[in-house]
Amino acid sequence: LGSTGWDGGTLSGVARLFYGHASKWRVIWEANKAAVPNPDYVLHGTSLLIPALPDPPVTFVPGQIP
Repeated sequence: LGSTGWDGGTLSGVARLFYGHASKWRVIWEANKAAVPNPDYVLHGTSLLIPALPDPPVTFVPGQIP
């Protein structure tokens, strides 16, 4: 997912908007390090790639039906 036109702010704010959790900011930063050298400030007009979050690990317990 791509997005443009950020009016300043932080990657934690972007993560909160897209993922519902500010703590996921590193996922966005890893995909945008060249455009966002400082995750604490996103320059106005910066285009960001918003990657899908990886699926959480699945725990299988023998004898239980998921």
